[in-house]
Amino acid sequence: MNNVPLLIIPVSLAALLQSKITFGCGESKVDQWNRKNIRQRLENWLYSTFNIAAKESTRKNLIALFDPESKEIAPYSTDYWNTKDTRLLTIQGTERKSDLMWQFTGREFIDGILYGRNQKNWFEEGNFTFIYPDLRTGLKGFFKQRNFISGTEVLITGERCRNGVKELEMKAKYPNIVWKKEDIFMKIGKFRKHRDPYERKTVYVRESRIPGSGEGLFARRNILKDEIAAYFGGVKTYRDRFVFDNMTTEEYEDAASMFFNLGRNLPASWKPDLDIKIDVPHPYRSITQYRTTLGHKANHKFSEFDDANTSFEPVKHPFLGDLICLLALRNIQKGEEIYVDYFYKLANAPDWFRKMYEERKIEEEIKNMRKKKKIHGGKKFGEEMKKNKKKKKGNS
Repeated sequence: MNNVPLLIIPVSLAALLQSKITFGCGESKVDQWNRKNIRQRLENWLYSTFNIAAKESTRKNLIALFDPESKEIAPYSTDYWNTKDTRLLTIQGTERKSDLMWQFTGREFIDGILYGRNQKNWFEEGNFTFIYPDLRTGLKGFFKQRNFISGTEVLITGERCRNGVKELEMKAKYPNIVWKKEDIFMKIGKFRKHRDPYERKTVYVRESRIPGSGEGLFARRNILKDEIAAYFGGVKTYRDRFVFDNMTTEEYEDAASMFFNLGRNLPASWKPDLDIKIDVPHPYRSITQYRTTLGHKANHKFSEFDDANTSFEPVKHPFLGDLICLLALRNIQKGEEIYVDYFYKLANAPDWFRKMYEERKIEEEIKNMRKKKKIHGGKKFGEEMKKNKKKKKGNS
């Protein structure tokens, strides 16, 4: 993933820093609960918090940088955005007026936010809420070393300013389902028949609009550009565990059809095992057997021709760990099919991929010729094409 500003919806952080718009919270003020446009209000507050800190040095103490390894907290500097600093942005109350804390779990907004009380030794263990990037869905429960251990799904139903920091009101959803941190190394997760709380609201599976492609992934709601459409989970494994030398071409293509080179696509700062893959093996390719995440159900289209509407990007998932997600390249409408570029190398790609590429390339060439014909004039352009053909024939 490219180094982009952390807060990417609804406008760029850089644009906001130059604006005069502020949606900050008063340092000694407790507002009434707001239960309308919650996501937009929270986004505006997050942007405004960095906006104020960038303009008013006296307010920079609202934001701090937390080092997960040393557990040290350092002052925030606007230079953070010009570096590859891996410390975590932390928004906290000022001068002990508020013990509320918001901490980003990674450098990117899509990694989610940890929310809770700034209790003693909070970085060792405590009760917090992981907030998904939609700012409406959460997992509330017990965390250790800032990692989710167990908890239940919550819906954020209200927000208000409380002494400089936003306070959240939450409502339990499906309290009988207790999520736990999953070990998916060499095995499928125990919660394989439960949908990820965020993804359940975002996508669904049905027959693809591409003839002969089987199932496809579709948007359950409008998905904004730079928003997560789906996560790509499964089993973390190694290639030699599912691909073998004695396989036929058909067996190989089937075995290798739903894996992703996870380790080589994660940031170096995450210290990944470069050989690790994420795979959805049989029989878990059926949603009746595995449906925690559904990113593997997205069919291929080429980004080269602007056909794909998502891209693979690294992400930190609350209970599945370091993963890949499908990030929207543009706004995706409710009911629209979700596509992603598989980026196979043509030399090693399956036959269907090469055939699809050649057909799409020809379509694009015809499209460009028609555009050129329209620009230069139909009859005149046709005559020019005939002349060029005769010249080529005469030179051969």
